[in-house]
Amino acid sequence: MVIIIALSLAQFIMTVDTTIMNVTVPTLVKDLNTTVSAVQLAITLYALIMASFMLIGGKLGELYGRKRMFQVGLTIYAIGSLITSIAPNIVVLIIGWSILEGLGASMMMPAMMALISINFKGKQRVSALGITAGVAGAAAALGPIIGGALSTYASWRYAFVGEVIIAAITMVLSRNILDAKLAKKVPLDVKGAVLAASGLGIFVIGILQATTYGWIRATQPFTIGNFSFNLFGLSIVPFICGIGLFLIWRFMKVEAHLEKKMKSGLLKVSLLQTISLRTGLSIVLVTQLLMGGILFILPLFLQIVLGFSAIKSGVALLPLSIGLIGASVYSAKLLKKYPPTRIIRAGQYILLAGIGWLYVIISNDTQTLSLVIPFLLAGIGIGLIIPINQSVILGSASDKDASQVGGLNYTAQQLGMSLGTAVIGSVLIFSLGNGIIKGLSDSSQFDQQQVQAQSTQISSNVEFISNSQLQTGLQKTELSPDQQTEVTKINEDSRLRAIKLSIAAAFVIGLLSLVSSSRMTEDYKLKHKYST
Repeated sequence: MVIIIALSLAQFIMTVDTTIMNVTVPTLVKDLNTTVSAVQLAITLYALIMASFMLIGGKLGELYGRKRMFQVGLTIYAIGSLITSIAPNIVVLIIGWSILEGLGASMMMPAMMALISINFKGKQRVSALGITAGVAGAAAALGPIIGGALSTYASWRYAFVGEVIIAAITMVLSRNILDAKLAKKVPLDVKGAVLAASGLGIFVIGILQATTYGWIRATQPFTIGNFSFNLFGLSIVPFICGIGLFLIWRFMKVEAHLEKKMKSGLLKVSLLQTISLRTGLSIVLVTQLLMGGILFILPLFLQIVLGFSAIKSGVALLPLSIGLIGASVYSAKLLKKYPPTRIIRAGQYILLAGIGWLYVIISNDTQTLSLVIPFLLAGIGIGLIIPINQSVILGSASDKDASQVGGLNYTAQQLGMSLGTAVIGSVLIFSLGNGIIKGLSDSSQFDQQQVQAQSTQISSNVEFISNSQLQTGLQKTELSPDQQTEVTKINEDSRLRAIKLSIAAAFVIGLLSLVSSSRMTEDYKLKHKYST
């Protein structure tokens, strides 16, 4: 019992972190005197660093002990939480939250998956997975409430002080965790580690540049210092992402070569030949991408477009969390009656129904009650997919490969969250900029030659802000009252259009995940393994 409490507490603080940060974005922008794009970068980097170093963390667990890596990661995570709680600006927050907490979590997460396999067998393992999934759901549910309440009535900083205290309690309890025999000591695959971390990092950072330079066609030349590069009118984004993908490809080749030579590498590439594992990883990546994107844009919609307070925004998001928790708990019972693929695909359809519903009803005067059903559907969909898919992934390999599989699972999970914030967030800001330029171009209130001359500067510096924030800024300009009113209306229309396009992008990406799940074979032995 003590073991599952320790692992659940660790799961809680790592899950609650992201949901707290998402719901407090407008507050962070104000308190740290920064921008939505800068906070988007911090959220993206947090998940990206976890994804980039997850395989390394898993390998370190094999070499030096999962329990030891869990405790080392917990210590680093606590230090990061402490630094975040006193951060005076966005740079320090990125150091404490995005970097240190991200590194700590990358050591803890794969170790947790392996420790569950080591400490629990059969039905106990199913129960342990269900408990940790339930705790993750509870953290997702409480995160917006905690973050909203603290942001409204006190300070978001207290959430990270609380994480330090929980980490200290977890450290004491973790002494009871059992560990497996250590693997034979071999040198760490440094080349593979560098290729994996740099490849994933460059790829996601490339996507983040879409806000500034556009996705395909360049909205402005790429500059480094005083040098400007014109890449035949193309955006730098495909080139940066291409470099990242090339490095990931090279990583896979290096790891396959090491495995062929029977040398220890960072990743046992042959594991990916298993259809259930490969497909399961793609499903978790897309599902987390959708969840990460939704959790980034919805608090912005609620607080900036609808004018909700942080606490009211957290309460409005509660149906999503309730659906996630309920479906996660009930999914174990469904597994006794239905094959895993059927449950996962049902979850995907329900999640898409929720996203599609949101697209239809969202407007500048959306009522809170109208959001309950789509939020609930989205939560139920995610709650059905994640625990069942995680069971499929964990069951696709032997216990000796549990650490590797755990690292792959969490890598896909955090890469998905990172891509969700990066991709959906970039669509949001990029669409907002285009909408404002189009609105100004169509308006008779402004000199069109001046609008065209300043279009690049306007789109590059656009921010997702409320009407009141915009009006405060406009009062400091030389624009006439009519022009100020026109700009406010253009911003309002562009904001809504950007939100809807972001949701549409999420829906299209969700459709692609259905293609992946259709390839997952019905493994009845696996089903039997996890229901007996």
